[in-house]
Parts: sequence; structure tokens; C-alpha cells
Amino acid sequence: MISKSSTKFLIFENPKKDVQKFTLEDANLESKTNFNSIQQIVEEINGNIENVEDARIFIIHSKKIIGSLSVQKMGELVNKLTLDGIDQKNQLSHIIDNKLYDKEHELVFVDPKKWRVINLILFDALLMSVVILLVALMYTGYLPKYTK
Repeated sequence: MISKSSTKFLIFENPKKDVQKFTLEDANLESKTNFNSIQQIVEEINGNIENVEDARIFIIHSKKIIGSLSVQKMGELVNKLTLDGIDQKNQLSHIIDNKLYDKEHELVFVDPKKWRVINLILFDALLMSVVILLVALMYTGYLPKYTK
């Protein structure tokens, strides 16, 4: 399922034993949908999202993002490849092999757990420095020691 506000999509080949499928993943929802051709993917995106002009399809090959195309450019390229007689099953391979994608755009994934751990370590370091400062001030006599 595609979100109407999504602008980033991932596409990759999902070869099976008998049937070759193309998988479209919504980068916002992490939902995956299988399609038989790239043309179906472009039509699905064009029909279901609001901001088609800003939408980009990132191409994954060998588990790495190698480049991207805007949805309009991907549609034009698929139509051109169909007119050139390239089979729909081989279109993504043709795009990858001939490097018909943009390399300037990057998609960076941030692991939220990593940031939580970093924040906890920084908070722990801050508390530890406060405790060390208070102990040092008490030892030097700037703060009175707690006595009854």
C-alpha cells in the first residue's frame, strides 16, 4: 500500500524460480508491493500520490542504492524502452546496466536506536561529570560536607 504523501520509493528485482517480480517499497511506510513490470509501478505511483513532481524512485541493486529517477522520468524511460522492444522483465536490468539513472540523489537511513543510545551515553556522561564536580567541590571545601 502506498501513502498519498510519500515521495520516496525503492524499487528492486525480486527474482523467483519461475516468475520475475519487481518490488516497490514505500520508504515512509516500509510497505512492500510486488508488480510484474515497471510500467505497473509507475502507474501505481502516478495514480496514488499527491506530489508526483517531487516523488523519486530509488533503484536498489545488490542490496545497495545505486541511483534514482523521478517518477516522470522513469515513466518516460519505460515507454522509450518498450518502444525500443526491450522486454518488460529486462527493463530494470537494462536501466542498471546502461546507468540510465541519476547518481546525485542519496537516500540515508537513520537507525532510531542508534540515536537513542548516543543520547543515553551523552546524558550519562553529563550526569557523571556533575557528580565528579560536586565531589571535587566538597573535597576542596567550597561546598560544606553533609553532617548531622
